[in-house]
Amino acid sequence: QLDIWARENSKNSIFADISWVGWTGTEVPDEVQKMFNAVTAARDGCAEFIASRLSEEKPVTGAEADSEARRILIQSGYEDFIKHRTGHGIDTALHGSGTGLDSVEFPDKRHLIEGSCFSIEPGLYTMQFGMRTEIDAYISGGKLKISGPGPQTKILTF
Repeated sequence: QLDIWARENSKNSIFADISWVGWTGTEVPDEVQKMFNAVTAARDGCAEFIASRLSEEKPVTGAEADSEARRILIQSGYEDFIKHRTGHGIDTALHGSGTGLDSVEFPDKRHLIEGSCFSIEPGLYTMQFGMRTEIDAYISGGKLKISGPGPQTKILTF
């Protein structure tokens, strides 16, 4: 798990917060790959859900977005391994005061609105290993935007 967060050295700069998954070895075990496929499907499905609701000009809450990611993970057979919310607000504080993508711990019924910045980071954790894939997203011009060059699509190998 590579989790990186940083911002420019200015009190008004916004954080970037990403997580990528790596494996020490050239061959990723099937169990690890299967879990990676589930978390990336949940991440991408959550982003697509938010984007779809925005394109339909329908409001979407943080709780609804989290529920969509959880639905995908549960459908993949991983219900018992979901241990945290799908995302958090991001601003000049790493875990910002904006809407969180959470339907369980602290259900957030606030809407994701124009100017919102937040993470989308579903994770799964077994007794043997865990993983999370994280992207930063924001709403601009009524559309969901993903920051950076693109989400992780393949497990890094070392």
